[in-house]
Amino acid sequence: MKFIKSYKLFESNYSIEEYISEIVSFISKYDISPTDLNKIIQSKIDEIEMYLNTGKHPIEFAKNLVKELDLEKTGGYLGYSSPKVGQYPLKYL
Repeated sequence: MKFIKSYKLFESNYSIEEYISEIVSFISKYDISPTDLNKIIQSKIDEIEMYLNTGKHPIEFAKNLVKELDLEKTGGYLGYSSPKVGQYPLKYL
C-alpha cells in the first residue's frame, strides 16, 4: 500500500515563488485586480523576503497586507450584496 505524503511536511522553508503563491492565493478572494495585486507584491518584495527569512508563515503576511489595504471592510466579491427586489404596490392615477 502506498501513502501519498505532502512535501510541505518535510520541508522547513518555502522558496520565494511558493511564498508569493501562498500570499496571492489568500488575497485572491478579496476584490482586487490581478494587475494591482502584482504591483503590490512587487512593491513589498523586500518585506516578503524578510518574512520568509524569519520563518513566518505566508498567511501572516497576507493578513497584515489585508489590514493595511483595508480590504476586510469591503469584503471583496463575497461582501457584495445585491439589492432586494420587492413587490411594490401599484398606484393608479
